[in-house]
Amino acid sequence: MPKQYGGKHLTIAAMAGGAFVAAAFGAVGFAIVGLGWFDVAASSPHSRLVYWITHTTMVRSVQAQSRSVVAPRRFTAAQAARGFRAYDGECVMCHGGPGVPRAPWVSGITPTPPYLLDAAHEWTPSQLKIIISNGLKMTAMPAWNVRHPDAQTWDIVAFVEQLRGMTPARYAQMRHDLRNRTARAQNGRQ
Repeated sequence: MPKQYGGKHLTIAAMAGGAFVAAAFGAVGFAIVGLGWFDVAASSPHSRLVYWITHTTMVRSVQAQSRSVVAPRRFTAAQAARGFRAYDGECVMCHGGPGVPRAPWVSGITPTPPYLLDAAHEWTPSQLKIIISNGLKMTAMPAWNVRHPDAQTWDIVAFVEQLRGMTPARYAQMRHDLRNRTARAQNGRQ
């Protein structure tokens, strides 16, 4: 008569199989990390798998963290103007702007910082606030909350909300107006 295997034996076999799979993943992980098999050079792009893992993790984390952030009902023109001043001074070199390319050295950053022209379509204001305030690990995106007040982060969100559909001519005009105001302010101090 054939031997009967009960549920206990199947459970032990499943646990042993699971332990083997976990040990195999652990060994591969050790080899990748411990033996330096993961290429950390910013000059080489991520593999599709690494890109998917890091990007998906970032998106899900931002979505989760932003649930408790309450965005202003509306942004004012003054907030957007202050946000433009900060964006043009500290963000445009990595993220570009309408008619403004990113700085040439940005091509040496992995992952390459995104253009933000459609960011307001892809992210809610609360999500943008999380990204700008906290920065993003394993990217060149710094955490603004380290040296900028919370209100300034909302100003940048207000400006990024206006980027979608902004023409290069409008951005150039805003830059021109900002330079004129700055020059007048500096001349007034002399």
